[in-house]
Amino acid sequence: MKPQAEAWLKLAAEDMKMAEAAWGFQYYSACISHCEQAIEKVLKGGLVEKGIEFRKTHDLPVLVDKLGLILDAMDMNFLAKLTEQYLPSRYGDVHIEYSPEMAENYFVTTKRIYGWLLQRLS
Repeated sequence: MKPQAEAWLKLAAEDMKMAEAAWGFQYYSACISHCEQAIEKVLKGGLVEKGIEFRKTHDLPVLVDKLGLILDAMDMNFLAKLTEQYLPSRYGDVHIEYSPEMAENYFVTTKRIYGWLLQRLS
């Protein structure tokens, strides 16, 4: 694997661990923010590995499409919703409160998709 791709995957793994830690502390906004970042970074690592150029974006479905991955409609819809949560979960001017159930859905589903992506990209 290319060193730059490995660096992206290392950062993605750190974000997944941070999401889990935030979940454990009931820091739901931080959990969701790190979920988005974990998926984004694993996708960007895959793009780097395959030599596919990409623009700076947090749009997860766009990154999936650039990689040519086929996810079912439910997972693509989830990634679109996770993308929409990046700003509200990260910045105070657009901050929203997340219920434990909502955060759990984002966390559990992210872990599943993250694992699936790692199997295909590493």
